Amino acid sequence: MAIEKNTKEAIETQLADELRNGTIVFKTIDLSRAKNEKIAEKYEVTWSALFICQWKDGKETSPIRHWESY
Repeated sequence: MAIEKNTKEAIETQLADELRNGTIVFKTIDLSRAKNEKIAEKYEVTWSALFICQWKDGKETSPIRHWESY
């Protein structure tokens, strides 16, 4: 998928230090799997999408930024 490939490439090249030290976490989630159904419902995802979420101490702390038109 273009969204996943382009995002991963950008993070690995532009934010490599943050990725290595855990400040940034990149996850790919397969929403077609039953175990991820709650995530799809929470973020109202029905198609490929990119979400950037901020977490602190195990809790989401900022509004979700959502891009799906790549």
